[in-house]
Amino acid sequence: MPISPRAKLPLLFSALMGLCVLGAEGYVLTGLLRQHADGWQTLVAALFALVVFTVWLWGFYRSWRVLSQYSVEEAALPQATAALEAMAHGIEAGDWKRQSFTDAAPLLDRRLTQMWRGLQRGAPLLAGDRVESEDRPLPGPEREIRTYRDIALNVGIAGAFVSILITLGQPQGLTADALLTHAGPGIASGLAAIIAGIGLRLCHRAIQDEQDALAGHVDEAVSEFFVAHLPKTVTSPNERMVLATTALAQSAKDDLA
Repeated sequence: MPISPRAKLPLLFSALMGLCVLGAEGYVLTGLLRQHADGWQTLVAALFALVVFTVWLWGFYRSWRVLSQYSVEEAALPQATAALEAMAHGIEAGDWKRQSFTDAAPLLDRRLTQMWRGLQRGAPLLAGDRVESEDRPLPGPEREIRTYRDIALNVGIAGAFVSILITLGQPQGLTADALLTHAGPGIASGLAAIIAGIGLRLCHRAIQDEQDALAGHVDEAVSEFFVAHLPKTVTSPNERMVLATTALAQSAKDDLA
């Protein structure tokens, strides 16, 4: 699936981080085997290593899918302009029914939903201006990738302690050289967790950047093809108040007459 050229470099570095995670976890397992750890002990350490790599791999895959969806929506925006103009003219005629863009452009659909609710409440049209991703609550995809990053890091740190405890339990003299040998697999396991976290952080940053870019294009399309065609009685609370006051005064005048 195609993704934006802006996101390809972060994903490439994240993929390299994933290979580093795989290599570090392989070093952990071979280190335990060299120290003649029991089979069940090696299996436990392998389970932690597998979870860290699997979480990174799933987070990478989900990031690729989300970024691909953003690219599809950005490509679909030009085809949505006619529908936006038609909705604006419908509102001017008193028809508040709107077309749903959920399948082709979910971010555009959410933006219109927010604007629709604001207009129906009589709020100023620009009260919900877009903010940068660092200044807004994390939406679904960002929150999802951040969760994977936290899981990979915490599981990897736990695996590091497990590897150290396993190696320290082997029947060897506790000399300085032996301690360093014991600590090697555990250090490598913790390092793999940090690398996995960095790789998922790159995916998280790419999603944030693409969200900001797509939100900018959505706002431009909404402003140019929807807001620009709305009557002032809809976009301006003051105009609506004047219109309502005029209608009320005319109704009172008719009653008194």
